[in-house]
Amino acid sequence: MRTIGIFALIIVGFSAISCQRSLSPEEYADWWNENKSKFVTSKELAHLKVSAGFIPYTYYHAETMRDANLKTDEALSKVVGVELRFEIAEGRDLLSFKTSSESEVNARLNYFQKDLKSATSLMIGDLTISCMDIHVQRTSGVTPYTTLLLYFNMPENFDMTNENQAVLEFYDGLFNNGIVKLRMRNLDEIPRLKYT
Repeated sequence: MRTIGIFALIIVGFSAISCQRSLSPEEYADWWNENKSKFVTSKELAHLKVSAGFIPYTYYHAETMRDANLKTDEALSKVVGVELRFEIAEGRDLLSFKTSSESEVNARLNYFQKDLKSATSLMIGDLTISCMDIHVQRTSGVTPYTTLLLYFNMPENFDMTNENQAVLEFYDGLFNNGIVKLRMRNLDEIPRLKYT
């Protein structure tokens, strides 16, 4: 009897590990919008708060597939995103914080658009992937933070569902904080997407 109980426990445990939930594109997008905060991490650096949130390539697929007229773009097939947010403790606009001229503001914007790209990588599993593109969300000073969308092109054979965490690493050349690492956890909780 004891052997049967142990055997049943092993089977149930294996089933829970190997059977990751699969969701339709609509269900997946809704699930992601309700749960994306689980995949965000933050760090305080002097007067600066930095946060990073992981965005799986399957989210982009789900959003694309929700429209019946669109098919998943092969070029996007393994592109993951990270939403990187910089927030000044004083609640001021990061682009104009401690600047005295428009040229200094433009130099800071240039740093976010170009220099940060070459100083940023994503480590996931055994891979270290360089940032392929950055999009700066401009708010014209209305918000006390600056949000960047960073994109990383994963290898074609990469299976995100096997990974528990990703580490975003960048060199902060703007506020001289040196190398900053942000560890995003629980990635293995992200469900699979049902492709139709």
